[in-house]
Amino acid sequence: MATILDKMDLQSDTLKLHDANDPKCVVGGLKKYKKVKSQAELESKAQGYFFDSETKTLYVKTLAKSHSKRVIH
Repeated sequence: MATILDKMDLQSDTLKLHDANDPKCVVGGLKKYKKVKSQAELESKAQGYFFDSETKTLYVKTLAKSHSKRVIH
């Protein structure tokens, strides 16, 4: 039996933003992303975000159906 995720054909992309500030929250597609504690934890999740305070880099992992469009502002 296939899971819901298998049926939806989901994929994810990770955005890497340099010289960023630690955001209070990250929202995409009207959904608030969960903050994780490490880049490794982010890699294991379907979506979320991680801020690396040493390098001032924000990583945002987005989840979308493979046939959907993603708009980044």
